[in-house]
Amino acid sequence: MKQRFSNSITNALNGLIIGIKNHRNIKVMLVIALLVFITGQYYHLVRFEWALVWLCFGLVLTLELINTAIEELLDHLHPEQHPAIGKAKDIAAGAVLLACIISGVAGLYIFLPHMVY
Repeated sequence: MKQRFSNSITNALNGLIIGIKNHRNIKVMLVIALLVFITGQYYHLVRFEWALVWLCFGLVLTLELINTAIEELLDHLHPEQHPAIGKAKDIAAGAVLLACIISGVAGLYIFLPHMVY
């Protein structure tokens, strides 16, 4: 049965809300994003800088949502600890960590010149 586009949007928004409400790391990342946004306003970032900041927000939050979905699914399918499942979860978490590190480096490139001069 075909799903209506509006239902797909509703389901996606529901997933986003579930992720935000039920997972601490997503809340932490949203708080950090808010602080970066406020800092960007303070330093009057230009459009290109904002574009990079928003891409970093999107990258980190999207990967964290995917990581959360993977963890939820694996925990449901195999509640007991298993080395292969642990590896898969660690790899997904590693992807989030890498995105955070890359975003942090990008943030330094964007914000340091504003702070120094």
